[in-house]
Amino acid sequence: MKIIFNQSIRSIDRPSGAAHIVIAAMLFTFIVMAAMTVDVAYMQLIRTELRTATDAAAKAGVEALIRTQNATAAKAAAVQYGLSVPSCVG
Repeated sequence: MKIIFNQSIRSIDRPSGAAHIVIAAMLFTFIVMAAMTVDVAYMQLIRTELRTATDAAAKAGVEALIRTQNATAAKAAAVQYGLSVPSCVG
């Protein structure tokens, strides 16, 4: 009976390495989630910049239409202004 008891104590004292596997899996998951968070934040930034540029171009087109009463000139003004809006997209 004493031999069996000693063997069970030895198996408990010896580290099995399961914690390393769990830590590695959690680290990998954390890195993947951090990367996805950065990607989503960047997508939202670009979306906001595009929306701002679109709104500014539309306002420029409306203003040009009011001034000139020419739809072609208004479209050209909107496109020109939309392309000239500075953004951090490349």
